[in-house]
Amino acid sequence: MRQKGVQPDKHTFPLLLKTLSKTIGHHPFMLYAQIFKLGFDLDLFVSNTLIPAFANSGFMESARQVFDESPFKGTVAWTALINGALMDMYFKCGLCEDACKVFNEMPYRNVVCWTVLVAGYVQSNKFQDALRAFWDMLLDDVVPNDFTFSSVLTACAHMGALDQGRLVHEYIESNKINLNAELGTALVDMYAKCGCIDDALRVFENLPVKNVYTWTAIIHGLAVHGDAIGALHMFSCMLKSGIQPNEVTFVGVLAACSHGGFVEEGKRLFELMRHSYNLKPEMDHYGCMVDMLGRAGYLEDAKQIIDNMPMKPSPGVLGALFGACMVHKDFEMGEHIGILLVNQKPNDSGSYALLTNLYKMCQNWEAAAQVRKVMKGLQVEKTPGYSWIEVDGFNS
Repeated sequence: MRQKGVQPDKHTFPLLLKTLSKTIGHHPFMLYAQIFKLGFDLDLFVSNTLIPAFANSGFMESARQVFDESPFKGTVAWTALINGALMDMYFKCGLCEDACKVFNEMPYRNVVCWTVLVAGYVQSNKFQDALRAFWDMLLDDVVPNDFTFSSVLTACAHMGALDQGRLVHEYIESNKINLNAELGTALVDMYAKCGCIDDALRVFENLPVKNVYTWTAIIHGLAVHGDAIGALHMFSCMLKSGIQPNEVTFVGVLAACSHGGFVEEGKRLFELMRHSYNLKPEMDHYGCMVDMLGRAGYLEDAKQIIDNMPMKPSPGVLGALFGACMVHKDFEMGEHIGILLVNQKPNDSGSYALLTNLYKMCQNWEAAAQVRKVMKGLQVEKTPGYSWIEVDGFNS
């Protein structure tokens, strides 16, 4: 086109930019140079196409710059930024204030904008803010979608905000919103984590469609609530239904075996995961095995699991074996594990406290005093404890 002397106009660049947005490995800077050179950078249609082109290519700062310099900040431009995941990008980078600033400056907020805000707060572990944003969304007469509900239910689950979770569930039912597998899973998980396993089971049984995440949520819920037999029964039903378990599912069933004392079944499932489903054990799986063997008194077997792990054991894995050593009074192994914990987390007062308690149990007062001396020398201070209570639906 240029070789034949035909000059592009304001209709040419939007078509090129839309094509470029769908092409992997290309960026719009060369086109932007031509746009700027020909004076089309302030054109409404060109700028509204240029914003998502930059955003979809991952150049969020450039997308924001084009938007800031554009005199046309209408709904189209805002939608382009949302489609470019500007808010989502800010949240994922931990820039919550920037994401909120983008949201607050929007002249028009649809369900997508609100959902990004709620989900972003959840991703940032700002669960109370997510709940408040959800209720503000309803006050703004914006109807939530499935993704909004799933996000706010996740916030309720993490906070243990049962009253809030029930209100969300009531809203879903009163508005006759169909429970798909994703939304149903969020409800099951919320009730289970809030301590209402019967409600979780009721929702689970009434779901018309269940996927691997739904089954995994109820298995985890039953395991955490101490119903090891129920969790293993659900796992069996899951396999009979033709659903293939994933890595997280096996964390749930191994945890159930640990709490139920089903050592041989736990060993069988661990091998089943590796050899029948070709799933590579991760830290959580090894942690469950160590916890299971340790609880049952097989301390040497548990230590062998740790010694043969393909990765460095986490403090949680070491802590599981340390706790078992304390219960079964194997102070020699406990001391070894306790020292490993302290070396892993030299600034964590909890590790020193565990080792001190071990020395006190075996009446080694000199060693206990030495641990406290080391803490003082390193200026390690005890972390004060705290707890959450729910007041008027919010934790405080």
